[in-house]
Amino acid sequence: MADAWAERTLANLPVDDSPDSRRVVELLQSLLNRTTSPQETAESLASLYDPHIKSGRTNTAALWSIYCTAISDIEHDESSFNLLIQTLLSLARLPDVVDNNGQPVKENGNVFWRELPEFPFWLSQGPASPVSPRDMRNNPQKLTRSMRAAKFGALYLREIDRQPIEHTPRGPHDGMRDVGLNTIVDALRWEVESESDVEQARLAVPQAATWIVTAGRSMFQAAKEGFSIGPDCTLDIEMWNLWKRRFGALAGFESADAELRRVAEEAVDEMARIEQEG
Repeated sequence: MADAWAERTLANLPVDDSPDSRRVVELLQSLLNRTTSPQETAESLASLYDPHIKSGRTNTAALWSIYCTAISDIEHDESSFNLLIQTLLSLARLPDVVDNNGQPVKENGNVFWRELPEFPFWLSQGPASPVSPRDMRNNPQKLTRSMRAAKFGALYLREIDRQPIEHTPRGPHDGMRDVGLNTIVDALRWEVESESDVEQARLAVPQAATWIVTAGRSMFQAAKEGFSIGPDCTLDIEMWNLWKRRFGALAGFESADAELRRVAEEAVDEMARIEQEG
């Protein structure tokens, strides 16, 4: 599957794209084929980009957009997702990239590579972005990609929270909380009361439930801390309880299909277990 992804991705690269983009595809192909380790992949990616970053060319859009297609365009099991996660963890542990004055190089306030500048942004704006009914008419594969992005993001956040505190940089940690929070808020913006609500829920609730079932403890910890992504959106215990009520309402909504009700009920059960454990 990695070979087919690499072939498609290489074929779709712009003719004038840099050789670096082709090399990123090849490195991720080798990683997913288990030819190279996450540590080796991280070091190779860094060596590819470090000269550009040191010279002030800090745009990593090509790197992260390719990385996101590796997340969303391949049918992964947890072990192959883990290869991509361990590569990001290894990349974040590499020495900071420093400029000619010995100062760490940053992009939007985040240090290379410690805080993986812009990766959460590209995930949130790419495969983890909301899916609309129009998307389903024009690009039905977007829902599959969205589900994979939710699973990856939740697994990644869970793994970050398992790391020693010195290996938990703010950038990716807060970034993944942000992606999870936005996914769940988007799915549970209102209670399901009509068929049109059910249609929209089918496109968003499974991803939200994935975040809860996979990384619910991480999200509950964020709620206890009052994690905020701006003045108008704070994840606190009140919001957590609202999510549980809305998952519960959907689980009991008889006009919803059985699978949608099942995933909502699974999320409610997991939230109750997490609360019990504290």
